Amino acid sequence: MDTDNNLDSRGMILVIDDEDMLRDVLKEVLDMAGFFALFAGSGKEGLELFEKNRDKIKLVILDVLMPEMSGIETYNAIFALEPDMRFIFMSGFPDKDALALRELVGDYMFVRKPFSVNDIVTKIKQALS
Repeated sequence: MDTDNNLDSRGMILVIDDEDMLRDVLKEVLDMAGFFALFAGSGKEGLELFEKNRDKIKLVILDVLMPEMSGIETYNAIFALEPDMRFIFMSGFPDKDALALRELVGDYMFVRKPFSVNDIVTKIKQALS
């Protein structure tokens, strides 16, 4: 796989989730699907990675519920820096989190945990198109 061509054509994906196992699974899925990604274990770490790589990042995938800095707080911080950024929220509590997400300004997609490989890859392709 030629990551330089992939990065030029699709850009980079930033995944922010506090669950190690989910980040590991997403790394495998994104690698298999040919996407280049950075991974953060917290909203704060994700925001730092975004600030360092904002010219390359085309999509942010983030969990709604995380300790310290929630997905919504992380979204708001990134959105303030880059209002045209594309986002996919992930949640294991879709009914509860869908209500909180309705308050957000901007465009985003949502995927319910657990998700299939096909579900997340399809959402990513939709978000990037």
